[in-house]
Amino acid sequence: MRRACVKANITQKSTHKIRKTFASKLDANGVQTDEIRILLGHTDTQMTLGYIYNPLPRMKLLK
Repeated sequence: MRRACVKANITQKSTHKIRKTFASKLDANGVQTDEIRILLGHTDTQMTLGYIYNPLPRMKLLK
């Protein structure tokens, strides 16, 4: 992973962070939570929800 980040000239990312980004991007593009759960290999939806974050600032969500 380190080598790939160096080659791409980006800050090193952990595989866990990449999984969270993957799940969040899927969610932001309308993929159903159950489908994301399956792709991540989770059996519990609550676990999957812990991987999804909303990149919008809180104030934009309130508008």
